[in-house]
Amino acid sequence: MKHRLIIAISFIMTGIAINILFESNTIIHKFIAILGLSMYYRGVFREYKNFKNNSDF
Repeated sequence: MKHRLIIAISFIMTGIAINILFESNTIIHKFIAILGLSMYYRGVFREYKNFKNNSDF
């Protein structure tokens, strides 16, 4: 259940960031959106690797 909630939140946040990326016309907003997405997914993949290594599956 927690895994699906995390996937849903990340999907919504990605949608919002991509919307900011395409709708805004200032370079600063686009840079912040790209930086936020890259930092967020770097953290998600790090946690996912830790989750896979620590799980018994």
